[in-house]
Amino acid sequence: FAFNHNIFETLMFPNTLKSPNKKIPSYINKVRAESIKKAFLHSYNGYRKYAWGHDELRPVSNGTANNFNCWGVTIIDSLDTMIIMNLRKEYQEAR
Repeated sequence: FAFNHNIFETLMFPNTLKSPNKKIPSYINKVRAESIKKAFLHSYNGYRKYAWGHDELRPVSNGTANNFNCWGVTIIDSLDTMIIMNLRKEYQEAR
């Protein structure tokens, strides 16, 4: 899509649309969804690389934490998100 100079404001501040009855254009929702998916994959891939099988990743140190008896709570907690985001490869690996 062509970049609109107002897209940042619309993405970050949707209430600034000119009319309260104006619907958010579908391409903005698509951009938002892709941004969320990209953020999830960034976080999940960091977990896979540095903390796989542990409960949590400590993102600053790339260390791990096992506050839930080391049963890989992040993996379990991510499964439904993977299904919603249609991340089949990641889901198959995690289940």
